[in-house]
Amino acid sequence: MTKSDIKFRYFALTLTLGVAAYVVYRAVHLTLVHDESITYDIVKQHTGSVWAKTANNHWLNTALMGFCSRNLGHAEWLLRLPNTLAFGLYAPFGCLIFEKLDAKILKYAGFTILLINPFLLDFFSLARGYGLAIGLMVASIYFLIKLFEDSKNVFFQAAFGILSALTILSNFTMLIFYAAAMLIWAAVCFKNQGIRFLLRPVILLVIFAHAYVLKEILNFIFYLKKVGGLYAGGTSFTKDVIGSNLTTFFYNANSPFLNSLQFVIFGVIFLFGFLLFYFIFNLSKSVKIKEEQILFPLLCLCVVIPIVQFYAIGILFPTERGAVFYYPLWIFALFSVLDLSKKNHFQSLFALPLSIFTLFNFSKTANLNHTFTWAYEVHTRDFLDELKTLHANKMLPEPVRLGVHWKYQPSLEYYYRSQLGFEWIAPVERETLGKKAFDVYYIEENELPLVRQLDPETVILKQFSENKSLILIKKK
Repeated sequence: MTKSDIKFRYFALTLTLGVAAYVVYRAVHLTLVHDESITYDIVKQHTGSVWAKTANNHWLNTALMGFCSRNLGHAEWLLRLPNTLAFGLYAPFGCLIFEKLDAKILKYAGFTILLINPFLLDFFSLARGYGLAIGLMVASIYFLIKLFEDSKNVFFQAAFGILSALTILSNFTMLIFYAAAMLIWAAVCFKNQGIRFLLRPVILLVIFAHAYVLKEILNFIFYLKKVGGLYAGGTSFTKDVIGSNLTTFFYNANSPFLNSLQFVIFGVIFLFGFLLFYFIFNLSKSVKIKEEQILFPLLCLCVVIPIVQFYAIGILFPTERGAVFYYPLWIFALFSVLDLSKKNHFQSLFALPLSIFTLFNFSKTANLNHTFTWAYEVHTRDFLDELKTLHANKMLPEPVRLGVHWKYQPSLEYYYRSQLGFEWIAPVERETLGKKAFDVYYIEENELPLVRQLDPETVILKQFSENKSLILIKKK
């Protein structure tokens, strides 16, 4: 290892520890959000596992949450522990991948950009399986690169096989990456060993194990598609994948770039076309393609596969959190292709502005109290504190009946049942607001006319501006 490599590792370690502190703090302090609470509901079977056959049930994520719940406890950070620990895969293996690049500027800038996307970091602080899957994905990519060097290495084969299978089991949105990675794996093995690679016992084991995993997951996905359980998706790769990657990167900030989103999307498409041209140009010159350059074909496959999926079987394009795994793939692909150039000024032209802009964006968007997708949960515990005070002052009947917006129900149930033990709260029903009267309401501002129409004898006890929610109680 050279002095340059040692310096880069010190830099990577320092940055990783700083970002890890941010991730861990949020894992400990953020409210358990809607989708996490549904997963917890599956684990505890509070509703007879009605959520088990929904897209909220990512098998490995649910199983690990169940393990933590049974053996460690029910605190938020314990339920999130598998996803938080996955940051310990994402950062180190990301560092090892960037370490393979020749240009120093690309190593430092690329690793910085990889680590400080505020939206992506949300998922290492949440028990949703996205952080777990992305950590496993980056680790599997590293071993895929190592297989390019030595496809006969049994350890590399086993590591890639296990990690890529665990990736899709952690979160089913990773099917696109999984399919792309397996195609690259087959191409690398065939290139190095010819058709004989299919006869090796370790290869046969990988193929049969993955075939079984894929069969089970595809059966589940097609079941969800049949019953309309694939909740989110779009009809345009540029708008829904690229566009949502850009929108979430800015984290709802008032960025001037979002006012011209179409132009920014066009810029990304132009950059992708340039990278494709530059990559093919170097291949045509018989430039030796190093192992890390397989990262660009991996991204290309992740662009082609969802397009084929959409037009062949009607599966919608992933958006927002479903598309967050593209972010590290964009970064890996961009910097691996730039590394083909030996002109430092050309590399710096891309790397320096991007890294500075990413740092600036993170400084504006990093926060310690809410996530991008579930920002509405920011006052869930505040509502329960108000409820506790009302109960202590004997201002509520027992059991108290809560009328809440449907999005708040799972998180509230987690807290009043598992954390606080409020036995004086009646079971909170989902989607019953506006159908009957309740003792206390926790609603969104736009639901006030609906509640007042059915139950006019209510007054606003508290109003939260951050998530535009209200607490209503009966007039005395």
